[in-house]
Amino acid sequence: MNTDHTVESCEINVEGNATMIDPSYKAAGPRGPFATGYEFEATGRWVVTTTKMADKSMGERNQTLNAKRAGARFAPDAELSLVDTVGVDAGLMAFYPESRGEIVDWKGFCEELFAAEQAGGGSYGAIRELQGVVLCTSGFGDGSYSVFAKTATDGQVGEVEVDFTPSAAVKALFGL
Repeated sequence: MNTDHTVESCEINVEGNATMIDPSYKAAGPRGPFATGYEFEATGRWVVTTTKMADKSMGERNQTLNAKRAGARFAPDAELSLVDTVGVDAGLMAFYPESRGEIVDWKGFCEELFAAEQAGGGSYGAIRELQGVVLCTSGFGDGSYSVFAKTATDGQVGEVEVDFTPSAAVKALFGL
């Protein structure tokens, strides 16, 4: 995983669990809420970043959404390991504190996201914090992404990363 191209970061305090999830799955109504995210105990302060994909063959896209617990200590041999895959539908990925609850007004949430993207130039790599959710664009919807985690020396999850790198099947579908 490429973590050399951090383009923006956001800090957030969490009480309880958080989930790496497409926020549309947390919307009330016919789309959600569904259990298609990676949920973990996340009490503490987290730094959330994105990285840009170095391979531009599919256009300007994010490569990862990464969350690190502030102050987490890791064994020298600790590595990010594949722990799950998460579904994506809306082309978004979020670090979603469970205490936030479901998104009651999905249309309003999307309108707020659109306004924030327009104000910020709509750039890929930008992290948005909307209504207590930290999110970024993932590039594609209707599929799944790999989730990696690293356990800190205290036994808690200390880092989580969702990798948006497209599979060979996606590249073939788009003729890349």
